[in-house]
Amino acid sequence: MKEKRALWSRLGVTAKILIVFLALSIASLVITGSIALITISGVGDYALESGISLGNRAVNDSTIALENDAEEYLLRMATDQAAISNTLFERVEAETSIMAQFASTLVNDPSSYTHKPLYAQNVTPEDVYVCSAYALAPDVDIAAVSEELNVSSYMDDIFIPIYAADPHLTWVYIGTESGILRIYPWCSGIDPSFDPRVRGWYMKAKETGDMSWSDPYIDVAWHGLMVTCSKPVYNSNDDLVWVIGADVTIETINQKIINTQIGELGYAILLDEHGYVIARPGLSAGDMKWDESFETENLPLSTNAELRAIAKNMTAGNTGIARCRFEGGEKYIAYAPIRCTNWSVGVVMPVEEIIAPALTTKGKIIAATQDTSEHINRELDNMKKIFFGIFIALFLGVSGLSFLLSRIITNPVMRLKEGSEAIGKGDLDYKVDVKTGDEFEELANSFNEMA
Repeated sequence: MKEKRALWSRLGVTAKILIVFLALSIASLVITGSIALITISGVGDYALESGISLGNRAVNDSTIALENDAEEYLLRMATDQAAISNTLFERVEAETSIMAQFASTLVNDPSSYTHKPLYAQNVTPEDVYVCSAYALAPDVDIAAVSEELNVSSYMDDIFIPIYAADPHLTWVYIGTESGILRIYPWCSGIDPSFDPRVRGWYMKAKETGDMSWSDPYIDVAWHGLMVTCSKPVYNSNDDLVWVIGADVTIETINQKIINTQIGELGYAILLDEHGYVIARPGLSAGDMKWDESFETENLPLSTNAELRAIAKNMTAGNTGIARCRFEGGEKYIAYAPIRCTNWSVGVVMPVEEIIAPALTTKGKIIAATQDTSEHINRELDNMKKIFFGIFIALFLGVSGLSFLLSRIITNPVMRLKEGSEAIGKGDLDYKVDVKTGDEFEELANSFNEMA
């Protein structure tokens, strides 16, 4: 420390001023660079925060826009799907009416028809599509119903074209008060205990006296779950004689009727006028047999309050859309009535599927923001390294320059000082040797001349 003080005291005023100026320059450079780095870092953080905020706002706005568009689209889809389904079910009703009119003609004027070949289940025709099969209830004697069997065989004349024209039909048939079942196309495997008169489709047509649709039930011919459009046929005395039936499988309803506009993201459900589920994906009877009672879920009795409210609107014949949390996620349910059956179709769409584009965009924004953050941090680190490198280089350069300048300034001064001390002691022959080519050399020459 003493040596440093001695060295500093030996420096002239000019050297001290120069050194102080260089030190201040270095300090100014350090402060300016530090402020610049802090400012750049703050700007980078602000840019990142602004980018994240703008991205989130854009995603929120996109999500709201997507949800609004989706609600309009789903409501329109439900309305269109209900109209399509209504048309298809009306077609089945019209076909059933045509068969009923034909049957009424047979019933009320049987004498004009001759006999046709009869095919029981154990008599296989060459082509199952050229005739129907008949089966008798357990308590029915074939001799007692032989005439009616012959007359009913002419139903093939209407069964064949009706069935061929509508791909949605699985079976068309008649059940009679006498216990006959005539079904087209020809089939076997109908249980000997089967009695059409106790089936739901028959009893509902008998009770209402008009066109009706059955609840889902298990088909006796092993085609799974089925619903039947049925209509009674009366004789001239207004006595019930036959009931016409047209079957549509639940699978057909799911795949070819209520889901024709839905696509792969959602699915449709079908409720009857009491809120029972008629059709939805995965609805199955499992291992149940045809003579077992099958009951589906009743949505107005659900423990889910949101789902109950939607189901009540559907059974009331309303059109609308609502959000509901069930089946492990939040869903949109848009619904509209099918007028001809008093049923209601609902289009179910997961909310996350609707806002998926916005979520994808959010993921991209987050990824881009992270990339930008990493890039800014890398650039800041590089700038810090460059700044520290420049600072060290400048410090070394300025320190070296200061030392060199101080030597250039102090050496002549020190020689003049030594000369003055020598002359002061009486050594007038002492010569001050300064070869700087500047004022110091001129001062030394003047000093020597004076001596």
